[in-house]
Amino acid sequence: MQALHGHIASLGGEVILNTSVSGIAAGDEAFSLETDSGGEGSTLTCRNLVLAGGLGGTTLGRMLTYPSGYAVPQTYPARGHYFASGRQVPFQHLVYPMPVGAWLGVHLTFDVAGRARFGPDIEWRDSVDYSFDEDQGRRLARFEQEIHRYWPELPPATLHPDSVGVRPKIYREGEPVADFAIHGAREHGVARLVALYGIESPGLTSSLAIGDYVARMLQHAAAA
Repeated sequence: MQALHGHIASLGGEVILNTSVSGIAAGDEAFSLETDSGGEGSTLTCRNLVLAGGLGGTTLGRMLTYPSGYAVPQTYPARGHYFASGRQVPFQHLVYPMPVGAWLGVHLTFDVAGRARFGPDIEWRDSVDYSFDEDQGRRLARFEQEIHRYWPELPPATLHPDSVGVRPKIYREGEPVADFAIHGAREHGVARLVALYGIESPGLTSSLAIGDYVARMLQHAAAA
């Protein structure tokens, strides 16, 4: 992320943090965004607009007015818990069990420090909630049961609560798994706008490819 930040800055761009968007309007030549940072409001204008708001994508998308027939995809939060290992694990690579529906299973990954983490589980929520719910010890028991599928010798008291994430899914619990939604003018009818919905975990891995794809969409629209 630091390298990407450096590339943006070297090309004359800026990364603005801790700023919310309260309104978006589309004009003939430019978009106008109303923003708030620490209680101070301002207006930004841009010719091309990419909405990649993750869990806030639906809220941002609905700030715009579209030609009849287009509906902004609804985002459904799905919370996932991670446990970390307090000891060395007998793996040097990622471990992914067979997926079950929308859930990829309790898989093993390593963070940038080489620490082993197990998760996430999946828990559909009505709102975004980053609290770690141990569920009176039942969550740990479920994790240990799943991990035993590929690590039968998992020693007791190996796992401890680590972190929580929330995925921005664009389908409800029990519905068929939907692919990423990358909508341009062909879908929503607004020129020079690309909106991304449902870009969850695999979207981070493929983020640079997605960025290239979005850039090509805007280039083709400009040339049309």
